[in-house]
Amino acid sequence: MSANPLRLLRFMLWCSMARRKRERGVRGKGSVHRRPDGTWCASFSTHALKIPSKNKRAYFYGQSRAEVVARMDEAIALAKRGAFVPGNDVTIGRLMVEWLEDVMRSRLRVTTYSHYKRTIEKHIAPRIGTRHVNDVRPPDFRVLYARMEKDGISPRVRHQAHKLLRGAFRYALREGTIAVDPTAAVTAPVYRAERRMPLTEREVQKLIAAARGTPHEALIVVALATGARQGELLALQWDDVDLARGTISIRRSLANVDGKLILQEPKTESSRRSIAIGSNVVAALKAHRMTLLARGLRASAWVFPNEAGGPMDKRGLMRRIWYPLLERARVRRVRFHDLRHTAASLMLLNGVHPRVVQERLGHASIAITMDLYSHVAPSLQREAADQVDRLFAS
Repeated sequence: MSANPLRLLRFMLWCSMARRKRERGVRGKGSVHRRPDGTWCASFSTHALKIPSKNKRAYFYGQSRAEVVARMDEAIALAKRGAFVPGNDVTIGRLMVEWLEDVMRSRLRVTTYSHYKRTIEKHIAPRIGTRHVNDVRPPDFRVLYARMEKDGISPRVRHQAHKLLRGAFRYALREGTIAVDPTAAVTAPVYRAERRMPLTEREVQKLIAAARGTPHEALIVVALATGARQGELLALQWDDVDLARGTISIRRSLANVDGKLILQEPKTESSRRSIAIGSNVVAALKAHRMTLLARGLRASAWVFPNEAGGPMDKRGLMRRIWYPLLERARVRRVRFHDLRHTAASLMLLNGVHPRVVQERLGHASIAITMDLYSHVAPSLQREAADQVDRLFAS
């Protein structure tokens, strides 16, 4: 005899209700259900377990039922010991913004803050920003970095993203938003700093020869003589230069933030410094000042101004001055910043004490100087060996 369609429908409905009842479980034990997108969700009542929270339930999401149940059971066990902190209402995007704006902004230079914000908005928020802070585990971050690599995001940006996530989740742990920091078990993406490419003495001579007689000769001479950073050079004003005493004072740095040129504090406290300059550098600056006066830029306060007498943008420096100069000098294409590395290397190779090099560069410690310029060490070792060997010869 064929089954009664009505009885069959009632039986299926009863099975469905029984299943839902089983999934919900008993009070305080949590419930599990599959979402329309195929993922699973587990939740339990925070009030039933007497957890102080503005949310009535704590939620856990995942790709399988076993995963979400395991995480929910772990949270319930923590809750019974008084160690669970429900943060399911806080998304990673919200956490990142709160940490950056409320905690970090006052500690960061404008350029660093802008860079961090851009990394969060462009690379972190679109990929993982909607996830809840209590809904992520170490594998989620490894998947994030793998996807960023697949999308062609550079190792430097991936490393930066990890650094920012690490800082934000440490903050969340301190604030009690999460009970466990999932980023602590994640290895940072490998990132190797850009290779430093100091010029050789021969290349320096060719560069100076190509710059001689141009409006930018003094800029190249001062950069090589002082080892100052690009932003520090472009921020120089004539009040910072004492030609009589032969000193240049580094008091500020020029930066481009969202298309606007701004003056900011030097990179570190040790970056605020006074650098002695020799007679040749003084002569180059005097000649440069006379050139500016001849161009009608008498009122310009900037030592290295643009064509209109205002501050020079880094991008304009690279495009209109630096790269054409390298081509004219027939010197390999390096960054303008490599003039700083060139200055440091030449000082060390010519016997200047590392402590003096550190002070001229504005490094916080001599260890930083020696770590950055360890490539010079073999030459210094050979020179030291030769000097000691002369004692035996005599």
